[in-house]
Formats: sequence, structure tokens, C-alpha cells
Amino acid sequence: MSIKFPVEVDQFKSDDDDELDNEWKKFAEELIGEKKELIEKKIVEFRAAAAENHELREISPVNVNDQNEQFCIRYLRAGSWSIPESVSLLLSHYKLCRTYPKFMFGKPASQLQNLWPARTQCSLLRRDTNGRRIYIMSFSQWNTETISVDDILNAMAILFDVMMQEVKTQISGITLIYDIKGFGTNHFRQFGRDEMKFMGAFRSGGVPVNVRQIHVVNNHKLINVLYSLLKPFVSKEVQEKVLFHGSDLTELHKYVPRVLLPESLGGEAGELDNSDCVKAAMEREFEYKKFGASFSE
Repeated sequence: MSIKFPVEVDQFKSDDDDELDNEWKKFAEELIGEKKELIEKKIVEFRAAAAENHELREISPVNVNDQNEQFCIRYLRAGSWSIPESVSLLLSHYKLCRTYPKFMFGKPASQLQNLWPARTQCSLLRRDTNGRRIYIMSFSQWNTETISVDDILNAMAILFDVMMQEVKTQISGITLIYDIKGFGTNHFRQFGRDEMKFMGAFRSGGVPVNVRQIHVVNNHKLINVLYSLLKPFVSKEVQEKVLFHGSDLTELHKYVPRVLLPESLGGEAGELDNSDCVKAAMEREFEYKKFGASFSE
């Protein structure tokens, strides 16, 4: 991409509130083929294709024609404005919600008060030079005696929902960082077949947002075993995005600027702070609960 952005604070905001400037509009056209003059036409085509999809009609809680334009654009951007790909993403997302409600909607953000202070997960407030959100999961902060794997996965779904609402993130996507330091047998035992299948589906098109890169740091033999078990449930495309860095954080810094990262990842941003993304999740709690409830009606 020819366009690069400054590393700066960008508050979490929904697609209703975010207007793109000319630079971001150009970036959207370069990266995902977004053309302003074709947006309305694509929305009409998306709605028609979704309405004709028998499998989607069977599991959809709401007729796509009753959804607003921002809803349609969210999937169209994730599918780079390809109608078949975008409808497939909508179907995959709804399947995930139907199949794994306890991981997607088990608790609202306000009921995860034992998890948020542990800072196991965080979406950073500042974007990188590619305009991406940076999402960090830290296993060293996960005490399995007080925080269940259900809550870990539930929190992940909630924070991804926050990022999915953002116009800029819909365009630029997300970089994931898994800090495996401290991962032990107590963590390993938390992951059964359902958890593996959910994580695989979640990463392989289960949510309408592009994950551009996945970085795994401080990995060791036990996580390699876990990844080998997870791999059959992860698409080939996603597997190709995974980069293992071991304990060499300088490799991570080639992709993600140190100025963005917490001290635990060799960065310059102090301690990991998830207060802003948690606040955004709390503010969106009513809408997310409403969305989840639609699958049980």
C-alpha cells in the first residue's frame, strides 16, 4: 500500500459516527476495492443474494432487507465488496452465533468484571501505520482458577464486536498478537474440542473483520502442541498469516512499532491498558445483548 498513517490515538467509535477523509477513501479503494459510486448498487445486490440463500434464510434471526445500510457495508467490506464472499461471511457469522452462543453471548461486558482488570485481552487505542487495530492476548495474566475459558472466549467476541463497528477497522483490519509467556498445562487443559472448533471458526471467517496478521511470541513446545490440535479447524488462508517469533521480540517489532506496544512486549507504551476498549464494550452492551438475544427468539 502506498498510503501510510501516523501512529496516533483513535477513539473507539461506531460506523454511524465515523466519517472517512479523502486519504482513507483512497486507502479503502486501494485495499478492498471500495468505490463510493458503487456502494448503493452493491448493497442492493448483497441483500438480494442473501435473501436467495436458502441456508442463510434458515438460520438468520432477521431478514437482511430489514437491516440498515451500515450492517450490509460491514460484511461487504470484510468480503472486499465481493457479493458471494460477503454473503458467505454473513452465513459463517450467523452459524457461529447459532452454534456457540455461550462463547459469543454468555455474559455481557458488565458481568466480566473479574476478567477485565486482569488485562488478559486488549484492543489498543492507537492504530499502526497501516491503519490497523492491534489486539493483544496475554496468557500470563490468565489465572485459570478465577477466570474460565468461557469468559476468555466471551470477552474476545465482545471486543471483536467493538472493533467490527468501526469504519476504519472494517477497511484496514486487525493485527493479532498472542503473548504465550506463562502458558502452562493449567491453560492447556481448558481447551476441549468445542473451544478448539470455536476458535478455528472465529478466526476463519466467523466474524466480519479482516485479520491481516497473527503474531505469536514467547511460544514454546506446549503451545506448538495446542496449535497442532487447533490447525485442522483453521482455514489455510488464516494459517498463512500466522508468524511465530519465539522469544525474539525484535522480529515482532519489524511488523508492529515499539511505540505502540506495552513494556511486556518490548514496547514503549508502558503497561498494557485495556480501559478504553472495555469502556467501549460497556457502552455497546445493550446493542450486543440485543443482537445475541435475536438468536434465541
